[in-house]
Amino acid sequence: MKKLKTLGILLAGAVALGGCGDSATKSDVIVELKESALNAPQTAEVVRGDMQVAAYYDAQTGPRVEQLTFAEEGVFGEFFVELGDTVKEGDVLATPAMENLEKAIENKEKELENLDRTYEYKKASLENEIAIAKKELENVYSILDTLEYYTPEYTETCRQAGNYDEQRRKLELQLKQLKETYDLERPHCVAELQKLREESEGNMIKAPFDGTIIALASAEYGTAIDKNLYYVAVADTSVTYARCLYVSLTVLNQLENVVFWMDGKEYEAVSIPMDHDYYMATINNGEDAYSEFLISDPDGEISYGDYGKIKLVTSKLQDVLLLPETAVQSAGGNYYVYKDVDGKHERVSVKVGSKDGINVEILEGLEEGDVVYVQE
Repeated sequence: MKKLKTLGILLAGAVALGGCGDSATKSDVIVELKESALNAPQTAEVVRGDMQVAAYYDAQTGPRVEQLTFAEEGVFGEFFVELGDTVKEGDVLATPAMENLEKAIENKEKELENLDRTYEYKKASLENEIAIAKKELENVYSILDTLEYYTPEYTETCRQAGNYDEQRRKLELQLKQLKETYDLERPHCVAELQKLREESEGNMIKAPFDGTIIALASAEYGTAIDKNLYYVAVADTSVTYARCLYVSLTVLNQLENVVFWMDGKEYEAVSIPMDHDYYMATINNGEDAYSEFLISDPDGEISYGDYGKIKLVTSKLQDVLLLPETAVQSAGGNYYVYKDVDGKHERVSVKVGSKDGINVEILEGLEEGDVVYVQE
């Protein structure tokens, strides 16, 4: 499948970020290293504390950005916005050339107008003829009341009454048929007109939210629409997002907490799940998939383009023994430390548990307060 051509957006939050999730993490408890005088070896004390088991992903901040293309092929018409314009949700941003479609809409509108006008004219004419026939019939009946039964004049007047009555019934039948035909034709015409209008509006590019135009493709009137080309990019600058390499829904659904970590400070964040169909389309187009997280920054300390890390907390441990990972060594799948015993380095085997990239959980082999040497 042909890869979508981007608009060359280099705005924070829209760029494809390099790097991947790393193992660098931050614990709730910072185990301090101790360095004695005369540059003696560094040591660390085994302490009890809480640990957040988390994975970190390199991320960059930016506004919410959406790149838009036409839904259908056709011929490009025009842009209705310029770079930097502020738009509202639903505003028309670009349209295809629609002369033929607009002509079809105009002709259908005229057809509907003519249908209504013709119906009203014929309806009024028939109703007038029916009224005349009824009036004539009333006159004949009034004459019959003055004539003797079974005289030639009475018989002739009865015949006239029958004719007028027959004429009235025919006219009423014509009026009924006219209405039935109109009631069938008008909805059909309205439906065709609505379909043309929807077709006209359906291939327009509209703003998906309130925002600012940050990119427009180079497109000229009359050129063929390329559905694989992004024509407009809109940024919602009322929010701040952090963008990192794709994190699956399976992982996101198992998280305890999500934060954006920058310069040693954490900011609450909320995952914005990617639609599965959009994810598959992105992958099939040969593009990298990214995950987005909405950041809460009430103090306004984060600027667009800042780099940080998305911290995905998978579990929380409380009251466990902790040591810096740099104090623990391994060989053949076994872990050990060098414990300070009366100023001497004593090798001690340990069993470790969870790690957060800075600290490691000690399950066996050490006790709180033990001092171990840290490898430089």
